[in-house]
Amino acid sequence: MSHLLEARGLVKTYSSPVETIRAVDGVTLTLSDGEFVCLYGASGSGKSTLLHLLAGLIEPDEGSVLVDGTELRSADVKGAAEARLRRIGVVFQGDNLLAELSAWENVALPLEVSGVKAGEARRDAEETLALVGLAGLADRRPAEMSGGQRQRVGIARALVGGRRVLLADEPTGSLDSTNSRALFELLAQLAEAGRAVLVASHDPNCRNYASRSIEMVDGHFEGAEVGAAGS
Repeated sequence: MSHLLEARGLVKTYSSPVETIRAVDGVTLTLSDGEFVCLYGASGSGKSTLLHLLAGLIEPDEGSVLVDGTELRSADVKGAAEARLRRIGVVFQGDNLLAELSAWENVALPLEVSGVKAGEARRDAEETLALVGLAGLADRRPAEMSGGQRQRVGIARALVGGRRVLLADEPTGSLDSTNSRALFELLAQLAEAGRAVLVASHDPNCRNYASRSIEMVDGHFEGAEVGAAGS
């Protein structure tokens, strides 16, 4: 396995008139192809902030994030942006789909914005929808799909274009238990196919499917445990 994502000594603080909070406090992490890592912990433990740092959505006060060896805060701004946009996909609790677009149009949108021709973008979008179990539903709009199906469209959009790192923040927060288990099973399959998957979740099912689980407490890692995927 190779490290697709590496974080070194990440620190992120937020200040108010009365206190300074170290939301992420010296976190170091590697994420390799084939891994499904579950990050769990209480609300306010720093999980979401860490995922935002890893995705390059916010900058750390200290430390670095590397994607395939490219640092996201590199002096080469163009290279760092390309590493973030072309190699990392992010999924949130809400699917954030555009209601007026079909499933394939939602998935193809980031490709078209980056300059991929419409026909190629559609082919890639439909192939990625099939990858997440939605073959045959490409023309449906979000209102015509279940919550679980919409979240799968969100995952397809995060993976389209060959992205190999998937970061998900509470992806089952709006789903029932059956759809939650099905989604974690899909994430485990995506990891087994060679992607690197990191999920922040309160859902105990996450640890049952992950290959590695890490607890986050007050901005740092409390410990790690290895679980059996699919157990």
